[in-house]
Amino acid sequence: MTKIDHIAILVDNVPRAVKWYLQNYDCKVKYKDDTWILLEFDNINLAVISNRQNIHPPHIAVIDENLKKNDPAVIEHRDGSMGKYEHDGYGNFIERIKYKK
Repeated sequence: MTKIDHIAILVDNVPRAVKWYLQNYDCKVKYKDDTWILLEFDNINLAVISNRQNIHPPHIAVIDENLKKNDPAVIEHRDGSMGKYEHDGYGNFIERIKYKK
């Protein structure tokens, strides 16, 4: 069965949005840099991303261990993971993601 890794949302103020999530939900910061923060919930991760970036659309990410680095559509993320974005045919972005072991 396919595992959803994270949902990504775009916000205009990442620190303020993350503060709100941390105050209102039982979650913790899993990764952080200047433009996005990954929050870990018990059952899923939430990526809170600056809407000033053009490389991360709002999306649903699923684990795909079959991603290959030599695929021209695959990009390497700052945290070392690899991703490939595609459309689901209904206006939504899906990211296939693979993490380093």
